[in-house]
Amino acid sequence: TYTETETNQLYHQVVDSKKLNNRLDSLRERLKVYKKDKEDVIREMCTVGESIEKVQESVKNKQNMIDDLNKGMNMILKETEKWIDLWKKDEGRLRLEMNTKNVNNNYIQVDQLSLYIMHLLLIQALWRHGDRPPTGGYPNDPYPESFWPVPWGELTPLGMDQHFRQGLKIKERYINQFRLLNSTYDKKEINVRSTDVDRCLVSAYSNLAGLYSDSTTTYPTSNLKWPKDWTPIPVHTVPLSNDNLLNPDFSCIKMEEQEAKIGTNIKFLKYAASKAPLLLEVSERSGLKITDIRDLKYLFDSLKIEKYHNLTLPSWVTNDLYSQLEDAVYTVWDLLGGQTKIGIPENTELIKLKCGNLLKKMINEMESSRDVIEQNGTNQKKYNIFSAHDSTVAAFLRTLGAKYGVLGDKEPNFASIVMVELWKDNNKNFFVEVLYSDDAESPFRSITKYITGCNNSSYCSLDTFITRSKKYLPDDIEKDFNNYLRIFFNMKIFIIFILQINAILSKELLLAQTLFRHGSRAPNKVYPNDIYNLTIWPVPLGQLLPLGMEQSFRQGVKLNERYIHQYKLINSTYNVNEITVRSTDMDRTLTSAYYNLIGFYINHTNENLFLKSLGLQNFNPIPVHTVPFNEDYLLNVYASCYRKEHEFKKQLERKEFKQYLSSKEHIIKKIEKFSGLQIKNDKDIRDFFDILFVQNYNNYSLPSWITKGLYDDIRNMSQTIWDYTSGDALLGVEENVELIKYSAGYLLNHIIKNMVRSINEYDNNISDRKKYYVFSAHDSTLSAFLRTLGVKQKLLGTRQPEYSAVLSIELWKDDKDYFIKLFYSDNVEKPFRDITNFISDCSEVDDICKLNKFIRRSEKYMINVNEKNGENLVNNFKKICQL
Repeated sequence: TYTETETNQLYHQVVDSKKLNNRLDSLRERLKVYKKDKEDVIREMCTVGESIEKVQESVKNKQNMIDDLNKGMNMILKETEKWIDLWKKDEGRLRLEMNTKNVNNNYIQVDQLSLYIMHLLLIQALWRHGDRPPTGGYPNDPYPESFWPVPWGELTPLGMDQHFRQGLKIKERYINQFRLLNSTYDKKEINVRSTDVDRCLVSAYSNLAGLYSDSTTTYPTSNLKWPKDWTPIPVHTVPLSNDNLLNPDFSCIKMEEQEAKIGTNIKFLKYAASKAPLLLEVSERSGLKITDIRDLKYLFDSLKIEKYHNLTLPSWVTNDLYSQLEDAVYTVWDLLGGQTKIGIPENTELIKLKCGNLLKKMINEMESSRDVIEQNGTNQKKYNIFSAHDSTVAAFLRTLGAKYGVLGDKEPNFASIVMVELWKDNNKNFFVEVLYSDDAESPFRSITKYITGCNNSSYCSLDTFITRSKKYLPDDIEKDFNNYLRIFFNMKIFIIFILQINAILSKELLLAQTLFRHGSRAPNKVYPNDIYNLTIWPVPLGQLLPLGMEQSFRQGVKLNERYIHQYKLINSTYNVNEITVRSTDMDRTLTSAYYNLIGFYINHTNENLFLKSLGLQNFNPIPVHTVPFNEDYLLNVYASCYRKEHEFKKQLERKEFKQYLSSKEHIIKKIEKFSGLQIKNDKDIRDFFDILFVQNYNNYSLPSWITKGLYDDIRNMSQTIWDYTSGDALLGVEENVELIKYSAGYLLNHIIKNMVRSINEYDNNISDRKKYYVFSAHDSTLSAFLRTLGVKQKLLGTRQPEYSAVLSIELWKDDKDYFIKLFYSDNVEKPFRDITNFISDCSEVDDICKLNKFIRRSEKYMINVNEKNGENLVNNFKKICQL
């Protein structure tokens, strides 16, 4: 190789030469060669000799050629505006960039005629499998499985050929051109990893057959029946569901939560709703009932592959319909991959979970190679292969920030390849270049410029590449992925692990019961000096606001994700036998129930022709049951009950409470002075704070006399009074069990009876058994019920449940017993969290509460009412409430 001094000398000889000759034509031919294959020219210029002496001798021997080149270059110099744009030393690389044009103004572009001092150390390929049939058909599909040359989803002969040709392309570049790899298979040089899917494994075999087509000493050539030029090369894999390296959809609870977060985003929901007519049309045409926009991909996959094979699509698949399907499928695919779309920002956590492990693996391999070289060792591992899917390739490109730049809105083609190269210069600086081949017909092209943080350059220093990648790299694979399918090497632990897995897999969700607060509402009343009168609110006092409707809808979608998609407890189509809905007889709770149910059955398509004619094909009228509010002992904690009222008065008469009110007298007087109110009792204080809270929640400016300090004082006083008068242990007074019992004990008893009924129906194999109870009520209802579980203070402290907060009580069964789980979502922005361990006197391992234990700990709070005689239910409860 030339030294920098020698190279500069050559450069000055070229620049200073003023002689002309008649070699212009030959020079043009040489330039064409440079353009066609610049690497050959680079190798010719950089491998003149193995020593300084040979270089010097070669320079002398080729001086005549250099003189000719000088003459020709000077001829071109006269015909160009600028012959040499840049001569620089760029990160350990000498580069000569030259633009030329001939006398006829026909431009000959030599992109980067460079004098490199670079060495290729390591390559890592990630590819998609080759051509396959659809993974399944649809009812009206004109091309059934028998039409295809192989079963659904298997690699076709065309797919094998595609990867064989890609192997030849890799062979040409890395065996013939750069001489990185031996033409004969050497297990020390290469490692191959595939997903445990037939088409990916066979694609790897096919690609390797092309790569090592000249490896004639690594198979039994004497065996005439042996496939010609084929060397069997090990391809490693792991079970698909546990493949957190190459399967972006491996089993991972944390990833499911992130996908659910996107699925419940209001922008996603609006987008999905806008595609409802498309879902309806393709369902009718294809015979495939599609109620979820995410399921469009299965139909589109069939149509796309049929089109790829130049098959005639059904007449109903117009160009416009095909484009609509393509847009919807790729939009949802990108969103659920974490990519920013339709105004939803990038989900970095989801991108990290789906392919951060593979990015980390590649970086670790490059760092290992660098470490070996820095210690003056020889890098034996030179090629890592990852054979996977379009979802893997796209997920990896997202970790580079390059998916849109490389593919736009589309998916990777069959047999597409991402190639990550590690280079070193003579100063031991390390660089990354990433190439991409779109398919078997397309050459490799550099895509490094699309990588975020790499300064739009063809090369990215390794340190820069690592730094820009950090946010996508998982720190602890097992911890980040929360994957229950971990591999243990200690046999004793492994046996225990298998038993635990069997226990998990044997668990079955039998019943879910949700109790939620209505959504955001207008205040229930105004006060005399209220600056916001009745006209300021878009709805009457106490009614559900548009925001509250949206909140209830989004919580319904969240419940849909959990009980329809995740646990498959409920059918996506409404079944009256599965669900019962109960609400208090208040507009805001009834309306909240309606919107929650619309969200819950968001994928339902109505077959009712009348509703379809009204454009209501996605609306499903579901009965919501109620009773008169004043007689609603199930959900109205203020329904008349003498025993409760007696205990309530006892709370008010306690000296501890009177002392507390006395200590707050200055706050009460200030409220009365500025509000115009007369505070007569505890309810007046709570009602006044409710007005302030609702105004503040809706971003209305509070009166100037309501300072932040005063607002906090009123809030704390109101919430303390509410919790104390509801039976909580506060102000030095013990918990009032009777007050809690007569506020929500009947609801607790009702929920337990529903569980017992569900077990009986399950044991008797009743097919249309009840699986879902819904209760739409108030913050007071939810707080009171949480108190019967001993959960309220642990979960909320002195706060009250937020608008649209949801509590879900789940009944589970395993091989041995029944148990319950408790989940809570604070608001539309918060996911469900497990709060089972908050239940008093019911702690178990694995955050479960056995049903029999739950019933025993609940007995002191339960009110048992005879529910068989519905007509006398109110009278029965009144009798219980008698002093």
